[in-house]
Amino acid sequence: MYSLTPYPITPIGAFLGFVLAIAPLPLQLARRNHGLFMYGIWIAAFNLQMFVNSVIWHDNTRVTAKVWCDIGNVELFS
Repeated sequence: MYSLTPYPITPIGAFLGFVLAIAPLPLQLARRNHGLFMYGIWIAAFNLQMFVNSVIWHDNTRVTAKVWCDIGNVELFS
């Protein structure tokens, strides 16, 4: 994914970020804090996308998951 980050650290960090972003969401929903809930969903979606991309595209450019190419190319953060 990134040339300066070694491979095992990138997917592990992205997955940990996904889990840590999802963990407080039930509490925020119970407190009706919708802004923080949606921000957590946004961060979790970004980390999940980074995790899947770092696993699929590690050291290759061959298209192995054509559906993920359509999903992953959506402009989430424009």
